[in-house]
Amino acid sequence: MMQGLQNILLIYVLRCLGQIVHGSDIINGKKAPENSMQYVVSVQNIDGHICGGFLVTEDFVVTAAHCDVENPTHVVLGSHNIKKAV
Repeated sequence: MMQGLQNILLIYVLRCLGQIVHGSDIINGKKAPENSMQYVVSVQNIDGHICGGFLVTEDFVVTAAHCDVENPTHVVLGSHNIKKAV
């Protein structure tokens, strides 16, 4: 019973957060300096970039669940411009 209530609360909180983030915009954004995002990865397959993620340990990347749908084959780590890395 308690597990079910926890799951419902979690789903509710995630939906609320999704609504807040969905409408957000980047205001006065600037390009990040080169080599400033060493832990950001581009998850890719043979067609190129699928989605992003970040390196947690030497052999572990955290990314969104939908990234697995496109059958990723590799990641590009720390590249400032993924178009050049492909």
